[in-house]
Amino acid sequence: MTDRTAILIRRVLVAVRPMDRPDEVVDIATRLAAMFGADLRGHFVRDRDLINLAALSFTRRIDTKTGALEALDIDMMERALTVHAVAAKKVFAARAAARRLQWSFETITAPVLEAVTGLCQAGGLVVATLDGDGHPPMLERQLAELAGSVPTTSPVLLLRSGQPIHGPVVTIADERALAYADRLAEEFSQPLVVLARSEAEQARVIEQAVGLTTPLRIELVTADGTKLPHAFACGLLVIGRHDIADYAGFAEQTGCHIFITDEP
Repeated sequence: MTDRTAILIRRVLVAVRPMDRPDEVVDIATRLAAMFGADLRGHFVRDRDLINLAALSFTRRIDTKTGALEALDIDMMERALTVHAVAAKKVFAARAAARRLQWSFETITAPVLEAVTGLCQAGGLVVATLDGDGHPPMLERQLAELAGSVPTTSPVLLLRSGQPIHGPVVTIADERALAYADRLAEEFSQPLVVLARSEAEQARVIEQAVGLTTPLRIELVTADGTKLPHAFACGLLVIGRHDIADYAGFAEQTGCHIFITDEP
C-alpha cells in the first residue's frame, strides 16, 4: 500500500439544505461513516440566501395543496427552517443509532457553498447535495469553484438530490481515485468501471488493479474523457480535482453523483 492508496477518514461531515430530503442524504452518509469507521457530524444549513429572499416585499410562496400564491416573510421562513432542522436531526439520530455511530448535529447559518467550504476546512469527508442540473459549463464552474476553495486534504461527495447511488462506480486512471472507487463500489454493490484515454493508461490501470476488491472493466474514451463509444450509465463518478474540467461534461451527461478525492 502506498500513500496514494492509503485512505483514512476520521469524520464524515454532512450538509443538509432546507430543500433536501434528509433521509436520502443521511442514509448515504451513515453508510460511508460505518465503512470508514468514522464519526458522523450533521449540519443543517439555514441558507442565508433564502432568509434574505424572504425579506423582499415581492417574495411569495406556493401553497402545495392549492397552488395559490401566498405572502412570505422572514418570520415564516425562520419557522419553516426550524421545522426542517428538527426533522433532519431526528433522521440523523435514528440512522446513527442504527449503525452505532458516534454523531453530533448542529445548525449553521450561511449560504450553502460557504457552509460546505467551511465544513471542508474542518477536515474529513464532506457530503453535500449538488445544486440542480444545468448546462455542462455551469456544472464545471460550480465544481471548479468548490474544488478551488477547499483544502486538498478533504474529499467531497456531491449528491444529486433524490437519487440513490445506483449504477456503475466510474473512475479514471489515477491510483488514488481507483482506491476510493474500489471501496465505494464494494460498499454500494455496484460494478467498477475505469475510463482510460489511451492504451498506456489502460496498461497502467491493469497494473494498479492488483489487490483491488471489486472486479473492474476498462472503457476506452476520447482524449477529453467525455465521449464514449456507446450508451453509458454511471451512478457515481470518482475523480481528482485536476480532472474536473475534463469530466464535468460526462457527469452532466450521465446525471451521476460526483466524488472528488483528496490528495495525500
